[in-house]
Amino acid sequence: MALSRQNLRLSLTLLVLVLVLVLVIVIVIGPVVLSMGPVISILFWLSSAYCYTQAATDGLVKVSYSPVEATLDITPKTRAVLRDGDLLVHWPAADGNVQLRDESGAVLLDIAPSSVVATVHKRLWWNWLLEHPAGYLDDQSPVDGIEIEMPRKTILNGVPA
Repeated sequence: MALSRQNLRLSLTLLVLVLVLVLVIVIVIGPVVLSMGPVISILFWLSSAYCYTQAATDGLVKVSYSPVEATLDITPKTRAVLRDGDLLVHWPAADGNVQLRDESGAVLLDIAPSSVVATVHKRLWWNWLLEHPAGYLDDQSPVDGIEIEMPRKTILNGVPA
């Protein structure tokens, strides 16, 4: 009889400790996790809005895409340069755009002179949080992502922008 009381008392003590621990997690850690969402969203927005600067007019900018087996067409063709296996694009002047098209002729990306977007990809599950400024590639597109090597902004030397 004494052993069963001791066992019951120990079980109830452990149950109370677990309930207190759950309460601490809900009261302390719950709000921390909830407050991280807006902070992470703001960091993503800052990264996409202020990390890159506009390329110089008629300057060469490297464009890469995946998968590399896909075919990419540049319009107007005079803007494209192939050098050492890299696709380079002359950045458009204020009066014109450069379009990247797939082999069917569908426009994948329309690059405006004022554009500062370095990455365009297909819509991913987390994109409902924050829209991409350049939009997204079509789900049926043969290209999964396009990377444009834009000049990076330097706010403080030695610190990532």
